[in-house]
Amino acid sequence: MAEYFNKKSGLFGTVPLGSFNSMFSLTGSWKVDAAATKALAMDGFHFPLYTAKLASDDLVLRDDVKRAVPRKWDPPLLARLFSFIENFGTHIITSVTIGGKDEVYIKQHHSSQLSVLEIENYVKEIGNQRFLNLEHQSLNAPLNYKFKVSASVTLKHVLCHVR
Repeated sequence: MAEYFNKKSGLFGTVPLGSFNSMFSLTGSWKVDAAATKALAMDGFHFPLYTAKLASDDLVLRDDVKRAVPRKWDPPLLARLFSFIENFGTHIITSVTIGGKDEVYIKQHHSSQLSVLEIENYVKEIGNQRFLNLEHQSLNAPLNYKFKVSASVTLKHVLCHVR
């Protein structure tokens, strides 16, 4: 599932992002998390309101930016590198989506006796309650779910996502 989230973020590989670990309350240690986790599930509702993207993928650095980049790794020139990062940053933003998402994340522990079907139904139940009648709900309204001891649920509200 980490690979799925990485692809959504435009990254390759299976190393989980910090946001993935946070969503499922994972420790960041693959061995510890794999030993304790039986299954992961999620359901969500995404509503992009506006997206702005660069029209061209043909990005070319300006000459002043090229001149500011140190040509070689030289410890005495570290101040110049830090100055470059301070002036120009470390990333190029190619798109911005403003909107939101409301997601439910579930992590099932190995000690859980729930079947795959029970977990599926549980995720659907929460998703249906949360997402089917959105026009009648307030984002601040309390949510009542039938919590099962063997599943942990985390709700995340994100107002802005930058890729």
